[in-house]
Order: sequence, then C-alpha cells, then structure tokens
Amino acid sequence: MRIVITIFAIISVLYTGYKVYDLYDYNQSQRSEHISYGTQSSLEVTRHMDSILSKVMQETEAFANALTEGSLAYDEILNQLKVVSRGNPNIMGMLAAFEPYQYDKGKKLFAPFFVQVDNDFIYIEDYYDYTDPNLAKAEWYVGVRDHGKQWTEPSFAGAAQRLVADYGVPFYKVDSKTGEKIIAGTITATITLKSLNNLLNSLSLGNTGYAYALSKKGAYLSHPNNDYLKQGRTIFEVAEDHGDPVFMEIANQIIKGNEGHGTYTNTVTGQESWVFYSPIEKSGWRVGVVMIKDELLADKTIINKKKIEIALFAAFSILLLAIIFSGALKGKEDAMWNLSMICAILILLNIGFIWFLEIRHGQRIHSNDNILIADYTGLNTFLSGAEEKAAAMNEAPIINIPTGVFIEEMEFINGYNVKVAGYVWQKYPDSIRGKVQEGFTFPQAAPDAELVYIEEAYRQEFKGYELVGWSFRVMFRLDFDYRIYPFDRREINLQIRPVDFSQNILLTPDFTAYKTIIPSSMPGTLGKLVLPGWEMKASYFDYRLQDYNANFGYEDFSRQDNVPEFHYNLLLKRHILSPFISTVIPIMVVAIMLFGVVYSTTKNRKKNVLAGFSAFGVVQTCAAFFFVIILAHIDLRQGMDTEEITYIEYFYFIMYLILLLVVFDVIIFSNTDKSTVFDYKDNLIMKLFYWPLLLGICLVITLMMFY
Repeated sequence: MRIVITIFAIISVLYTGYKVYDLYDYNQSQRSEHISYGTQSSLEVTRHMDSILSKVMQETEAFANALTEGSLAYDEILNQLKVVSRGNPNIMGMLAAFEPYQYDKGKKLFAPFFVQVDNDFIYIEDYYDYTDPNLAKAEWYVGVRDHGKQWTEPSFAGAAQRLVADYGVPFYKVDSKTGEKIIAGTITATITLKSLNNLLNSLSLGNTGYAYALSKKGAYLSHPNNDYLKQGRTIFEVAEDHGDPVFMEIANQIIKGNEGHGTYTNTVTGQESWVFYSPIEKSGWRVGVVMIKDELLADKTIINKKKIEIALFAAFSILLLAIIFSGALKGKEDAMWNLSMICAILILLNIGFIWFLEIRHGQRIHSNDNILIADYTGLNTFLSGAEEKAAAMNEAPIINIPTGVFIEEMEFINGYNVKVAGYVWQKYPDSIRGKVQEGFTFPQAAPDAELVYIEEAYRQEFKGYELVGWSFRVMFRLDFDYRIYPFDRREINLQIRPVDFSQNILLTPDFTAYKTIIPSSMPGTLGKLVLPGWEMKASYFDYRLQDYNANFGYEDFSRQDNVPEFHYNLLLKRHILSPFISTVIPIMVVAIMLFGVVYSTTKNRKKNVLAGFSAFGVVQTCAAFFFVIILAHIDLRQGMDTEEITYIEYFYFIMYLILLLVVFDVIIFSNTDKSTVFDYKDNLIMKLFYWPLLLGICLVITLMMFY
C-alpha cells in the first residue's frame, strides 16, 4: 500500500509542477500577445494621427508656397482661407498674418483669421500686436517667423475663445531692389484640442483603453480628463502630483521621442496599467495608449481555473505525502488524528483560496448579450448598423437624442427595490424641435405613483440644440442575481425610454457631457455614493434588444422585434465582511460545537461519566442546533426574497445533512456492539471523518459554483 501511495504522490507532485509551468507559460504567452497588441495599437494611433496632421501640414505649406511663388495673389487670400478651412474637417480655421506694411503700405498689420464654425473672419490685429516677441500669446507668429515652420504648444486662443494648437509656415516675397527673399508673413492652420480629443476618442481601443497626445514639451493636447486640457497641464505635473517616480520615468521616455511601453498605476482609474508610446514624426508630438493591465492580460476565468487546479493538486500531493510519513498506515491513533486535521486544513485552505480569487478577480460584469457603448467608436458603429436596419425595413429615419444621466443618491429598500435620485438631460437638435414630444420614462419604475417623481429642472437654448434637464427620485424594481451570494455583484441598470412612440427615436449617450467616459472612472455619478455594504466598480451605457409584441396603438408601428433600448448601468461589488459575520461564522460555530458532541461519544463508562454522553442527549442537542440553523436560514431567505438557491444556502443544507448523519451515527453506535465501523476505537472513524467530510462537501459545492 505504501508503495502505491508513493507512486501516486510522485505523479501528483509532477502533475502539479506541470500545471504551474502551464500557468506560467499561459501568462507569458498572453503577456507577449497583448504587449504586441498594445504596441500595434500605439503605432496605429500614431499613423492615424500622422496622416491627419500631415494633411493639415501639406495644405498649409501649399498655401504658403503659393504666396511665395506668386501663384496666389494677396487679394485672393481671404477666399483661399475659406476654401482650405472648409476642405478639411480637422481645421478649425486658417490665418494669414503679415509682417508690418507687407500686405499694404498704408496698413501696418493685417491678420485675417477665418473661423470655420462661425463662418466669419476675426482680425487678430484688432486684439494685440502679434509681431511683439515679448507677448506670450504671439508665439504662434513670432516662433514661426524666427525659427521656421512648426507646431506650437497648446494655448487658449483669445480671439477664437477656444483651446487650440497651431501649425505655422512662413511665406516670403522678393525685395525688388536687392532681389533678396524676405519674410512677408505666415500661414497658420488651427485645430481645436476638442476636435483632437474627439478624434482620439473615436479610435477603437477596447472598453477600457484610451489614447492621449502630448506636445514636444509634454503639454496635454488630448486626454480623457478634460481638466488637464483646460488647465494646460503637462504629463510631468501630473506625475509629480501623484508622486509616482515610475510614471515620471515613463514621461521622460515619451518626451525624449522614444518608442516602447511601461507599467504604472493609472491616475485616471487607479488601476495597474500599461502605456504604449511612440512619436508622431511629422509634428513632433507624442502619442500614448493606455490599457488596463488586469483587463488586457487574459480572461480571469481561465486564469482562476488554472490556479484552482494547481491548489487542488498541490493539496492532494501534500495529503499523500502526509499519509506516507505520518504513520497513519500503521494504525497509530495520533497519526490518524494528525492526518485528519491536515486533510481538513488543506480543504479549508482551498475553499479560502477560491473565495480569495472570487473577491479579487471575479469577472461578472457585463453580459455579452448586451451592446456595450463605452467609446465613440462603439457608438458610431452601433448607430451605423441601426440606420442601415431602419433603411432596409423602410422605417422612418432614426432621430438621435443625446441623453445623459447623473446619479446623486441611491438606497436599497429591499431585495429587489432600489431608490435612485439624480438628473437626466436631453439635447434636442433644432431640426426636430416641435416635431417630437419631449421627455422620457423609466419602464422599471415600481408600480406606485407615489414612488415616482420626475420634474423639469432646467431648460436652455444653445447653438444648434435645446438642452432640457429633469431631476428625478424613482423607486426601481430590478431583478438581481443572488446565486453566488455573498460574493455577488449587483447591476443597477436604469432603462430609459423616449415618451414619443410615433417617431423612430433612439436615445444616445451624451459623452461630451462627461469629463471621462472610461467605465472604471464612474462617469455619471456623484463620486462616493453612500452605499453601506457595497463598493462602486464601474458605470457605462449599453443597449439591450427588446421585443415589444405590441404596436402601442400606432398602425404603422413596425419596431416591435429586437428594438434597442437605452440603459445606464452602475456596477456594484458587495463588501464580504458583513455577510461573512452574519452567515458563515454562525455556521462555523455550530459545526465546531457539533464536533464536540461527536467527539464526546463513547461506551467507556469512566469517560461517559465525565462526558455525560447519551444518545437521547445527542438527539436533543442536534434538534437545538437544527432550530438555530433553520432560523438563521429563514432570516437569510427573507432578507434576499429570491426564488434562487444561493451559494451560502448550500452551507445550511450541508449542516442539515451533517446533523442527520450525526444522529444516525449516534443511534447506530449506541445500539450495536459488534459493528466494525461504528465500534472501532469508540466511534473513531466518524470522529476522524467529521471535518474532512464536512469541509469536503463545502469544497465540492464551492467548485460547482465558481470553477
């Protein structure tokens, strides 16, 4: 027997080692694959930016060259500024600035700036002397005049009232007396940082990835956190604020124009992240692509399963080695007790390890059946598909209404009802005002009028649209999943539906209203909502396909199947301490006390006098334990109010089973004198197997739920 167990132990140890290597190899392959993916994404963003900026640069240089060569007359400049600006959607405006008296001998300065969005000219000379080298705001002209064509550092354009970056190119004229080429002025193309931000946000970088652009000096040209742009912050200032030397070193590598990647703690999400960086050759700017490390590396379910397998085989190997070296095979009672405790501890450690993985890395967040909208690319892709479907079904054109949500308060009332307060706003384009009914509904609101409060809070007109905001306090009835309680996550999915069914209205996320749209940065929340027992993990928008099976009274209503409905989602993770104390610890205490009852079973008269053992007394004790457990179980069921059997409930069922087994064992033990199993060393087998059996069943249930 010893030889057989030794062989199995060697095989188990070797297989455990193989599983460790397999996990390491899997992680390394995933790491290499995703580093390659991140690097490629960075290069693609760089190439995309380079192609956009190159076109701006080429058109600006062609404009300046035409003036230098004389193929474009000065009196045609105003028209050409319009033509070039309108021909490139990435150009906010074009500016031609002349040296003193170069445009007209009777006019000292002349600098017309065509602003495309306003379709009008601004004359810079009316605001300040742009040729003055002592003026910081004149750098866009002085720098190009003195040092040649270049991109300027980002700045706030006072004339245009926007944050901008400029590309300037000098143009020349020939002195009629000396034949010398002298500078006559500059042509400047202006792009807004907002448009650059939208451009980078539109690139597909997954649900958590984002890109940012930096100037040569490290100033943010684009970033999900708009405050960095408004405050004119640099990457070095951000790194210094957070006291992160690793991020500071990465910042230095980026500004040096190097290409590579690094790992640091993301200042936007607070998570461990990879940043992949590369320079943009044409402009000299830099691009960084950030991806959350935990979400990029691999599917946590696969990783967790591999780790659990390693833990199980390692425990099995230790148990076999303990059998070999403990002396239990020789029938020594102390050795058998040691082996029983080792087995129980190994099982308990495996259960605890699975719990740890679930608490730390549980990935039950977004259903694949829903259409996650976490960036501009996802939104544009979804809208294109919806418009194609509407056209194919001969439906009316889709009306997009940007809609935003902001949550101020939230409170769980019972197992399925949650009270939420906050704001919803919508932006109605001028083209549809008066043609659609304003407003929205919450289909998940509890069926009680007193629990629904929605009131218009503000209304204001802007260029191109009207903004309408509502404040609300609503009781929502939601279907929560309690199956893995107390390790469950809770999704507060607020369904928002337009009130006007006569139009083909599609609500869309108002991404422009949020400082950042990264799900883990909690867009649309007050920040730290007071939610006892819960931790906020993410918020995002998605669409869920719904079948109406009704036309709501409209004869021409065709949108009944797979209708996309707009949702705002809050993801919460339960704090484990409170339910652990209220459920797991009482069960553990009862289990320990029940073991004391089993351990006291004996037919030895001397021991029996001291222990006070009797079969009837054990039955009474088990009945008392049963009532304690069942009352706790009933209290748990009433608190959750669900038809599902939760993970923690299986522990109650296990205790019911163990109580029955103990009663059965004691009755048989008390009424037989020749049973090999029950009479062996005063019921020793039951005593030895109590903890391994109890914890083993718990481990099996845990594996069924989480493996």
